[in-house]
Amino acid sequence: MTTPTTTPTTDSPYCTLSDVGMAITGEDATPIIDAVNDYLTCFAVPVRREGKTNMLTGWTLCLNCGEQLDGALGRFRWGIASGEGECAECGWPCRAHHRPTLDGNQVFDRPLELMLQYHPSQVTEDAADLMENQG
Repeated sequence: MTTPTTTPTTDSPYCTLSDVGMAITGEDATPIIDAVNDYLTCFAVPVRREGKTNMLTGWTLCLNCGEQLDGALGRFRWGIASGEGECAECGWPCRAHHRPTLDGNQVFDRPLELMLQYHPSQVTEDAADLMENQG
C-alpha cells in the first residue's frame, strides 16, 4: 500500500477544471467554466501517481490511504448509485461519472469520466465511522 503524503482535512484544496487537465475556451465559455467549477467544489484535487502511468498502473491514488484507484489494478469499487463508488481499501467515497449542469441542462454530451474523490468537507462523521468499521 502507498502511504498518502498528507491526511485529508477540510483545509484540503477543492478541485477545479485545471486540476483535472481541462480547459473550456470560446467567447461564451465563462458561464460553462463557472458551472463546472461550481460542480467540482464537492471534490478534492485528485492525487496523481508520479512517474510512468498507463491503463495498467493508473493515474489516480486514494487521497485517504494512497492505494491506486483507477487502471487495470485499481481499487475503485462501484456502488449502487450510478457513477458512485469508493476506495475498496479504505472506503473513501468517489465518483467516476460526472454530469455537471448549467440552467438545468447537462454541460457535456455524455458523462465526464474522471475518478474524483469527495472533498473531506463533504464526508460526514457517519460515513467516516462506516469506513473505519469495514472489514
